[in-house]
Amino acid sequence: MATHKSQFLPIFKNKEFLKLWFAQILAYVSDRITQMALFGWLIASSGRSGTEMAKITFFSLLPSFLFGQIAGAFADRFSRKTLMIVSMLFRALVVFILFYIVVSQNAHLSLIYFLIFLIGTGTSFAYPARLSLIPSLVPVDQLQAANALSSITGMGTTFLGTYLASFLIQHAGFSSGFIFNGVSYLLAGFIIFLICYSQPNRATIGEKENFMESLIIGAKYLKSHKRAFNLILLSIILSFLSSFFYISLTVLAIDHFKIGTQGIGKLLTMLGTGMFVGAYLSVLLKKWIKPTYLLIVAFLLIFFTNLAFCTF
Repeated sequence: MATHKSQFLPIFKNKEFLKLWFAQILAYVSDRITQMALFGWLIASSGRSGTEMAKITFFSLLPSFLFGQIAGAFADRFSRKTLMIVSMLFRALVVFILFYIVVSQNAHLSLIYFLIFLIGTGTSFAYPARLSLIPSLVPVDQLQAANALSSITGMGTTFLGTYLASFLIQHAGFSSGFIFNGVSYLLAGFIIFLICYSQPNRATIGEKENFMESLIIGAKYLKSHKRAFNLILLSIILSFLSSFFYISLTVLAIDHFKIGTQGIGKLLTMLGTGMFVGAYLSVLLKKWIKPTYLLIVAFLLIFFTNLAFCTF
């Protein structure tokens, strides 16, 4: 235990990484607040069902599938710090637009879906930029600990942020959720602006290949490295299954169990808690179980869980 603490201790002394870490927490919590605020609005609106909530979840996740590779190429060629700041400002702007159209009662579901898609697009471009920025902020011997802390924070804020968001929406209303969300994005962008680091010169990269050539090179690499391709394909399949379960769970909770915003928050909090526990167990068990077997167990667990929900 002391060894793990000693690994993370230097990270918490790194002011520039801490700025990125705090901005990450704000961004993840803001993403959850957006979702729960819209859920609260749909529940408050008569005639809304779990199907609309499922569509909101779908359109928030869709950009990561559509723009994942393109966002990674952007992060390789442009300033990661600038990409993250633009992403935060862009998402803040869209959230304030959401607040306006919802409060003014001019909201149409098709417009809501489009705006949610835009927020998801901003998130999809910020994610690879943040991962690529970490090596510029910490020395090589601290990189593993920094990545681990960032990953744990992502899962932790997923379930904690969801619960806090549902509590806020339940007691202060969905309008306050939008305002808090937009301000949080702006604050996260300002914190990232304060990060200081030496940016690598990317002029030589631009001279060798253009943007499309970068994508082609990446595709050729995956074609010649089957193991990397299989891992990415497996990740896509797992993300698809997880998203399908996430959306189906939302519909079941609203249409069958008729639970409110705070109930949904608790339900999704348990889902996030399971992700956190699963990640911890995978690290703990890999000493005795091969990663291949762990993946098989994970897919079987997902299968039987979905099968159990079919009984409702």
